[in-house]
Amino acid sequence: MDENTKTDFQAGSIRESISKKIKESNPEVLTGLINTLVQEEVSKRKDVVKKGIEKFEELEKAFKKMKPDNVVLNGEGAEIQAGWTKGGLENFNKAKKELETLNNAIGSAINDANYEPISKIIK
Repeated sequence: MDENTKTDFQAGSIRESISKKIKESNPEVLTGLINTLVQEEVSKRKDVVKKGIEKFEELEKAFKKMKPDNVVLNGEGAEIQAGWTKGGLENFNKAKKELETLNNAIGSAINDANYEPISKIIK
């Protein structure tokens, strides 16, 4: 290096420059914080919807297996009539309502950004 390009090392000057840059970085800090908090909330919401869909699939599978608990067969073993007992019908209707409620909650989260109903269901 020649004499014209040399500068004296001044620790105080470097510290002042760093301090100034840090003070000026507040908008970047706020933007970064906002982005971090948004990403955390988005991640929570994705997890809630995912759990809701998994629960829906589980309930739907169980619902499809539900069959009337009183079946009348003919002499060859073919079903000629099927019916529910009072308790069986109550269970069927309860399962159907639970599926509808969960389906609506998932739809509300996805379509309307209303995550409260699904959050209550998925606790």
